[in-house]
Amino acid sequence: MSKTNSTINITNEEYNNFLKKVGEGYAIRNGSMHPFIINNTAYKLTFLLPGMSAGEEETINFVSNENNILKYKVGNNCEFSIQELLEPGIKEAIILNDVIQEKYNTNVINFNTLSYKEKIAYCNVKKLKITYKYGDFIMTTQNHGNESLFSLNFPDLKKISQTYFERGEIHFTNNKAIAATGDRSYIYAVDKKGNLYIYPQYPNDTTTEEAHHSYILKGKIEGILYGFGRPTASSGIIIINDDGKIKYLDNNSGHYLTDFFQTLIVAKKFKELGILANNCLIKNHIDSSQIYTLQDLDNINEAQILGQYKSIDEIEI
Repeated sequence: MSKTNSTINITNEEYNNFLKKVGEGYAIRNGSMHPFIINNTAYKLTFLLPGMSAGEEETINFVSNENNILKYKVGNNCEFSIQELLEPGIKEAIILNDVIQEKYNTNVINFNTLSYKEKIAYCNVKKLKITYKYGDFIMTTQNHGNESLFSLNFPDLKKISQTYFERGEIHFTNNKAIAATGDRSYIYAVDKKGNLYIYPQYPNDTTTEEAHHSYILKGKIEGILYGFGRPTASSGIIIINDDGKIKYLDNNSGHYLTDFFQTLIVAKKFKELGILANNCLIKNHIDSSQIYTLQDLDNINEAQILGQYKSIDEIEI
């Protein structure tokens, strides 16, 4: 086996099968994936026992013999082959992982030489917030790292929170229903293409556990960046009336610390699409005296605002 620094993801079924071989009492936490991390020829699997919180993970170490068959080891005994786990169905890590595992763990890195995806990965792993212009929007990264193990951060959250616009109405993509928020508090996130995602801020009525904006736009579950919130064009709190139009929008996001200019740019785009109610208010969470109406948006000079921000290629870290 060649020395490498990469990551391989296994499916939930493969993971369950492996845990059955390890012994009873182990389980996947919230259905999330846990990768084998290859470091030279040593393998490590990180997982949580029932009732454990993030940061309390257990680890299983593996070694490879001359035939490249992986062995599971605990102490000096309890050893068996898991070769079958690494056969068909295993997904190869993408190039971003090399950046995360190698480049990011050194102090010798030139941010300007990285690709766009690598720069976002770098900011995610280093928990760096940067704000930059991207097309017609202003994007910002989040600074909370990997949150894949939190109970409300499940794989299908993005899918069930995605919306689409039709005839001046906002609908949920998964069931076509009008995305009215009612009396509940909803968070929202807008991606780099202008797609809107909304989800209850407190999904469980019996608890106070809060969903975060970064949960919505996390990387794909089969990718190395699963659990890291991707950049947003705007994020905060949203209210949508029964007609499927937005009547309130702000920039209240502790993970993204959204600039109000970001929200204004998005709000103006939404107005052009006809999905803002006539009585819509756009509020600056940081400065509550800044409240824009539908009419105020006509005075927003998008080009002038965008001109105040650098592109990601112009940012130096």
